[in-house]
Amino acid sequence: MSKRKLDLQEIHKYEVDLLKIFVEICEENNLKYYLAGGSLLGAIRHKGFIPWDDDIDIAMPRDDYDKFLNYCIANENECGFRIVSTINDKRYAYLFAKACALNTVIE
Repeated sequence: MSKRKLDLQEIHKYEVDLLKIFVEICEENNLKYYLAGGSLLGAIRHKGFIPWDDDIDIAMPRDDYDKFLNYCIANENECGFRIVSTINDKRYAYLFAKACALNTVIE
């Protein structure tokens, strides 16, 4: 499998696709969520992404966050993305999880 670097437009497309799956999972499991940080600012000020933003910031109540992570880790293939967090990678350094498309690599 060959690797190539995605441009920002391609990254945004992956992110929108992942966001649609995220919303579907949350609705099916009655989980609360909302946009935060640069994603919220981009949605309001730019009617989409901040032009240089390369991620989507989502916040959830803690109980819903834990349920979401556990569901996605247990159902990775059905979700279409993998969760990277301290739950499944003790070397992971952040206090928040990341959802990554199965066919991508984050560097």
